[in-house]
Amino acid sequence: MGKRSKSKRFIQQGKDSVSLHDARFPYRSTLEESQHTAAKNAAEGQVEF
Repeated sequence: MGKRSKSKRFIQQGKDSVSLHDARFPYRSTLEESQHTAAKNAAEGQVEF
């Protein structure tokens, strides 16, 4: 029984630490998202010319 309550405590601490980290550091896009936006911007740039 003690192990079960202990793991719940660690899970809650992990959730709290993730939320604190998210509040402290801004979101940065992943490589796939940045490549997608770069390709989109390049395509829009080619259409303008």
